[in-house]
Amino acid sequence: MPEHRYGTTGAPHGGGSATSNRAVFFPNGSYKTTAPLTMRSLRGAHLFGAGRFTTTIQNVTSGSSVFVTNGCEYSRFERMNLIANGAGSVCFDLDWDNTGSTALQSNTFADMFTQAAAYGVRIGQSGFMGSETLFENCFFANHTVAGLATRNFNAL
Repeated sequence: MPEHRYGTTGAPHGGGSATSNRAVFFPNGSYKTTAPLTMRSLRGAHLFGAGRFTTTIQNVTSGSSVFVTNGCEYSRFERMNLIANGAGSVCFDLDWDNTGSTALQSNTFADMFTQAAAYGVRIGQSGFMGSETLFENCFFANHTVAGLATRNFNAL
């Protein structure tokens, strides 16, 4: 899959502006990956599918994640079904390691379905930020550890 850039050449992941980003749409279908879809320093991103029962993204590598962020704020993720498999796997790993131009705050998940991983959504694993995350009409199924996990005091 080619690399997608949200913002300008100078701020390709939206780190410079939340208004210069383009939405990324995953059409109806099943998509399989062997590595996490990794995003760094997102600000104002919008990733969405056709529906939580019609757009499925699955990482088929045991113990891996579907989406991983390192810095993500003011972004929206919606209408997708995420599947990860095996111990240590995470459907959506919303994290920040305290580096880069973007922290971890004010994100929205709407009409999402996560399943079959250790974690559905894990927030703040590295111990920094994770505040103001909103979940609207989301469904978590068959996770071995937790459907939703906040991993530090600020992510509560």
